[in-house]
Amino acid sequence: MGLALPFALGLAAVQPDQRVVVVEGDGGLLMHMGALASVGAVAPQNLTIILIQNGVHAASGGQPLTNKDLDFAKLAQSLG
Repeated sequence: MGLALPFALGLAAVQPDQRVVVVEGDGGLLMHMGALASVGAVAPQNLTIILIQNGVHAASGGQPLTNKDLDFAKLAQSLG
């Protein structure tokens, strides 16, 4: 859970001429939030991130997130 973005970043880095689109859930992104800092540092122009913000950890049974009101757009902007 949460590894889609790190994998997509690696793919975008080694295939700069290919468009990479990744779909990630908010629960998964919270599991590996450091990946956003890596995206900010690498700044791949060929990577598009689509975030499904449904407020739950869907892959593990739908438990609600404790911080479901987190502003992911502001977080991503602050990381570059």
